[in-house]
Amino acid sequence: MSVVTTCQRLEDTEWSLCQRAGEIALLKTQLKEAQVSEVNNMPAPRGYRVEPVPARRRDRAAQDAAQGGSGE
Repeated sequence: MSVVTTCQRLEDTEWSLCQRAGEIALLKTQLKEAQVSEVNNMPAPRGYRVEPVPARRRDRAAQDAAQGGSGE
């Protein structure tokens, strides 16, 4: 086997490894997105209110103000 052939095989192997690493990264991203989507589509437990974050902050600030707190 010549040096040129060996170098070409090595380069092909490196590209294959890079491609597989990219495929694995893509699959991990897709898995995380699917898990987040699944969690977001789950119904809330009984007696539990889901509120957007800004609404919770506003309610907390109003509660702190009513108690004479500084809000932070």
